[in-house]
Amino acid sequence: MNLYVLLKMVPDTVEELNVSADGKDIAYIKFSNVEENYGYTLYSQKRTGFNIRELVRSSSEIRLPAWNKDSTKIAFVKIDGTKSELE
Repeated sequence: MNLYVLLKMVPDTVEELNVSADGKDIAYIKFSNVEENYGYTLYSQKRTGFNIRELVRSSSEIRLPAWNKDSTKIAFVKIDGTKSELE
């Protein structure tokens, strides 16, 4: 499945996207600059567009979602000022 097709399956405000190793799931990050929802949110969903789950919400920048080899966990980088962490 190409990137264009994947992007059609997720909301318009997606910052970054990663497909699981087994190809069944997508992890993506959305940013909102609306005051009451300001920040970054990490989501996962089935490649079919179903089972959307909000996993992490943060006012700190979240980047680079990456699945583990068996597609059961997602790592990401959290940037808080001058400090970056892998979570």
